[in-house]
Amino acid sequence: MEKEKLESVVAVGNVQTAGDQIKYLPRFCRLYDLPKTPGLFLPDSAPSKETLRSWRNNGTLVMVKIGASLFVDLHMTLKKNKIKLGVLNS
Repeated sequence: MEKEKLESVVAVGNVQTAGDQIKYLPRFCRLYDLPKTPGLFLPDSAPSKETLRSWRNNGTLVMVKIGASLFVDLHMTLKKNKIKLGVLNS
């Protein structure tokens, strides 16, 4: 059986759906803080700055302007992309 190469992995405990995962995540974070969000990425699998930029530009991430700052809306990003925990292919 061949192993599939995963670009990014998303995991939070034993939670199996994006809907359940949302309650464990903050609602908003800055783009550069996304890889450091606790429970979102497994250790050593956080996306690079280039990947984050690509996700932002292609609409994968839901961005919200609050005041003069731009934030990632984690809850809406997960809902929009209907991400199942375990695999996030970019």
